[in-house]
Amino acid sequence: MRFGLQMESTGLGGDPRTFAELGRQADEAGWDGIYLSDPGYPTVGSPRAREICDVWVALAAIAMATERIRLGTLITPLARYHPYEVALRAASLDRLSRGRLDLTVGAGHGPAFKYLGLDDSTRVARFRESLEIVTDLWTGDPVTFHGEHFTLTDVTLAPTPLQSPHIPLRVCAWNRGSSVDLAARWGGLHLPHYHPDAKCDERACFALVAGLRDRLGEGAELAIEGIHGVPDAPPEVCRRFAEAGATWWLETVFTFQMPDVDPDGLARRIRKGPPTPS
Repeated sequence: MRFGLQMESTGLGGDPRTFAELGRQADEAGWDGIYLSDPGYPTVGSPRAREICDVWVALAAIAMATERIRLGTLITPLARYHPYEVALRAASLDRLSRGRLDLTVGAGHGPAFKYLGLDDSTRVARFRESLEIVTDLWTGDPVTFHGEHFTLTDVTLAPTPLQSPHIPLRVCAWNRGSSVDLAARWGGLHLPHYHPDAKCDERACFALVAGLRDRLGEGAELAIEGIHGVPDAPPEVCRRFAEAGATWWLETVFTFQMPDVDPDGLARRIRKGPPTPS
């Protein structure tokens, strides 16, 4: 199992250099990945929590400040972008990071769409079309696509990402049906949220992961998202998830549900390193 950090791109002042420094510390502390939210527009939390940094700019800053750690989005709402825009930004960032980019993708957060005047009712359909187009563009071959929501005619992306056959993708499991099928096709699933407290039936959680592993196949990534506001997962819990088939533990170190962010405390948690089982 590998261990990643996940945090909001909001609430830390909106300066990409802040994220670059946190990424540098995570790289040195032995974390395997650092992933930032891509909300588009912050719709919840205190006024401070609404200070936002563009996630692609923040990730570029992290890429320049690190050498080893993987980096990526959590979760890119493909329905909010034009697919060529996502394909181009991701390919450029993959090259900037020398092939260290992961993308977690989903249909998007409904309230953000409404604030921005976008059609919330077509999110899932747009997401599906966009996923097809983005991965086709990454091949470098000319793409012609005529769908219900997107149309491209003989569009070519160059240069393509460094990673082959494509940048690693994780599909967010917004349900246990079609999203898991898409994840099996594209080789990665992101599963929110595990909460290690007395109310959680751990055996059911482990059984769920084992069942998803069977559906995904052995080669697929399966990332478990630690629930918001509960850092420092017990290493034993991580070990049991790994035995069930999870390949990533993503620990939440900052979210909009933490209204009073302590930057020093955040940095201390990052420097402490991942909850690696003994």
